[in-house]
Amino acid sequence: MSDSLRLVLDELVNSNIEGDVVHWPIDHPLVTPEAFNAVSELSSAFLVRPKCGNQFGHPIYMSRQAVEAFRDDYSYQTLREFFEANSDNVVDVCADSSVLYNLNTVNEVSLALSYL
Repeated sequence: MSDSLRLVLDELVNSNIEGDVVHWPIDHPLVTPEAFNAVSELSSAFLVRPKCGNQFGHPIYMSRQAVEAFRDDYSYQTLREFFEANSDNVVDVCADSSVLYNLNTVNEVSLALSYL
């Protein structure tokens, strides 16, 4: 996962695009606007992740400095490791359960469709 993410982050950093990143995996399509806004509105933070109960979810926010730090340090195999290593610079925001809906299987998609 981190290899494909690093490729995207390389393109972002090497382009003329300015700004931070909200990383929203495609298998989390049911995130509510409120949950998205809770994460993306904390633009002064280094890293932001949504939390529902005792679980973390998606999307996550990465400042430009965090993007460059993760992209350049291959000692982190995953973003989870990067967040853990930078825990003093992570802001956790309360969010609804939509940040936890991970749709990777036919059963998960069928269940999600039953709620629509």
